[in-house]
Amino acid sequence: MDTHELLERARRVRVATVKMAHRAKTPHVGSALSAADLLVALYFHAMRIDPAQPGAPDCDRFILSKGHGCMSYYATLAERGYFPQAWLETYSQNGSKLAEHPPAEGVPGIEVATGSLGHGLSVAAGAALARKMAGRPGRQFVLLSDGECNEGSIWEAAMFASGRKLDNLVVLIDYNKLQAMGRSNEVTGLVPLAD
Repeated sequence: MDTHELLERARRVRVATVKMAHRAKTPHVGSALSAADLLVALYFHAMRIDPAQPGAPDCDRFILSKGHGCMSYYATLAERGYFPQAWLETYSQNGSKLAEHPPAEGVPGIEVATGSLGHGLSVAAGAALARKMAGRPGRQFVLLSDGECNEGSIWEAAMFASGRKLDNLVVLIDYNKLQAMGRSNEVTGLVPLAD
């Protein structure tokens, strides 16, 4: 898929995200929008997946640790064909499968409930280790927020992954420099995060 097509898909994901937030009058629009390009790059370029078989054992897996940014996640899954686009219109409504944080069951392509920050990397590291132990191919991807890097559990999971040489674990950090209580660097010094 060429860059132009990826950019167009990311634009559609952002439009769907804004519409969902407006319809549902829900927060976390910025967190969802800042992840849109990353999600599209993963689901349309980097990950080996099959939307027709979301739980296939050899496909790559994904965890959105920053569950509060799930509007773009849902829009990406719908854009990729995991479920009908019409589901997006039900976001955050009573009885909808699409809650304000990703549920563990009921939404094709989502396997882990997230939203409590700091847990996604631990779950992803465990899943990556299980794959290695079983000799199964495929990678485990996880998207963190820079704000959740305040959590000690993130660093414990990172040390665990390094110690176990989990070369099948891919961690992305949405470094949008904002979190609920202010700028990330004002809350906890993350600079230089790359180091």
